[in-house]
Amino acid sequence: MKLTNEWLTQYYTAFNADYFQTKLPAIWVCFSKRISRGSCALTEFAKGTNRPIGIRVNALYQKLGFARDIKVTLLHEMLHVKLGMGADPKRHSCDRNSPIEKKSHRWRKEVRKLAALGAFDYLI
Repeated sequence: MKLTNEWLTQYYTAFNADYFQTKLPAIWVCFSKRISRGSCALTEFAKGTNRPIGIRVNALYQKLGFARDIKVTLLHEMLHVKLGMGADPKRHSCDRNSPIEKKSHRWRKEVRKLAALGAFDYLI
């Protein structure tokens, strides 16, 4: 199995159909070397809005062949797309005042929904 941008797009489309009822927008998904070493992926939003435009996954995952980790990361980023939440670039992503932490109840609720639908069953 070759981990390509097409592979990522295929999984985005499949996960969108299986777990999000095809409600997520069609956005670009790609591997990128422009992500810092400590980050797995990021969701990009149109400047000044909460409208998602794409997902970048760290190219190191691609190079190492971490398909399972990439799938989990993709599901995580798809929740950002669904909820319209991105990390504030001026703050560390683990900051309690970040948009994600302020809405953590919604975040946990969505993760539970994914788990109930079996999104993480292949990890066991």
